[in-house]
Amino acid sequence: MVVGAGIAGLATGCALRARGYEVRVLEREPQLRAEGAGLTLWPNAMRALSALGLEEPVSRCARVLEDAVTMTPDARLLSRLPMDRLRERFGPLVSVYRPELLAALRDSYGSPIEFSSEVDAVDSCLRVHGERIEADLIVGADGINSVVRRLLASDVASRPAGYGAWRGVAATGSATRACASETMGRGRRFGLVPLTGERTYWFAVLGPDGGEADLAREFAGWHEPIAEVLAAAPVGERSYLTLADLPALPRWHSGNVVLVGDAAHAMTPNLGQGAAQALEDVASLAHHLEREPLARALPAYVDQRKRRAELIVARSRAFGRLAQASGAVGVRLRVGLLRRTPQRLVWRQLASVMEG
Repeated sequence: MVVGAGIAGLATGCALRARGYEVRVLEREPQLRAEGAGLTLWPNAMRALSALGLEEPVSRCARVLEDAVTMTPDARLLSRLPMDRLRERFGPLVSVYRPELLAALRDSYGSPIEFSSEVDAVDSCLRVHGERIEADLIVGADGINSVVRRLLASDVASRPAGYGAWRGVAATGSATRACASETMGRGRRFGLVPLTGERTYWFAVLGPDGGEADLAREFAGWHEPIAEVLAAAPVGERSYLTLADLPALPRWHSGNVVLVGDAAHAMTPNLGQGAAQALEDVASLAHHLEREPLARALPAYVDQRKRRAELIVARSRAFGRLAQASGAVGVRLRVGLLRRTPQRLVWRQLASVMEG
């Protein structure tokens, strides 16, 4: 039984079916999430997809990114990702439109998803439509507000990051740039990520009251093509999300219940590793289930994944504090740090995430 039909849940469903399990995927929403948002899949995500036999269907909706930079609002370069070296050592960095990624995973899963299935935790067990869930294995892939997690860590709550993000996709046509960028101002950031189909995924990160912001006014005077992207025809609805993560959990599994993805280690999006770490979870879980009995496979999966994922949660939170700096001293520190960090150190930190 897999609870949740997001990236982690659908990938888990695919992995378990491929290994001979009879699988049910339960999703509380009436359909797959379809809000207009994109995401990046780093080489470690593509490696996990390859291990799960899912790289080919996902690649059909992905775009390889040629360049990735960090800039100031007046378009001065702060840092550049060593893309050539990244591709040679680990593989490409790609972007995907989230609804298309979910559709690819759904099609690969190939069985009906049980939508509008609200799972509750009652008396130390899970119930759906009032009936107790009985299964050899229950996988909680139900996100940062996981119901399944209540069986393992009922007192753990998400931690607000102190800022939020608007997200959207624009039909930018032939003006769609091949370069992904993140622009950092005082307490504000704006990101641009090219997608397939002459579309651009954009995100605007603002302070705790950002949900009421006039984005055109907030980013007026910032470098091109930010204003043009905000004014372009939207693809789907833009959305606002208050960002948060999870502190380290005391455990990820108990008995036949195990957590994957955001249910286990929700992180802020500052390092672009949320989907990648979820997919690494699924690949690790599938690997151990294929080789060991359940009683040994689940702790082996946790031993392999827990420390690594929680370290990336902490790194992402720390980078978010630096990126959202709004005071003069903090901004100068950020600019100096990004400009003066030696490429060998940038590469070492990047490689530590890619290698797993």
